[in-house]
Amino acid sequence: MEQNLLRRINELAKKKKTVGLTAEEQAEQKKLYKI
Repeated sequence: MEQNLLRRINELAKKKKTVGLTAEEQAEQKKLYKI
């Protein structure tokens, strides 16, 4: 479980730096950081 969360957080962080995130992805990232 933890590994999947970390992987997803890293994917979103990488995407944010390159192409940017959609509003949906930003909301998901915010939710993941709270966990």
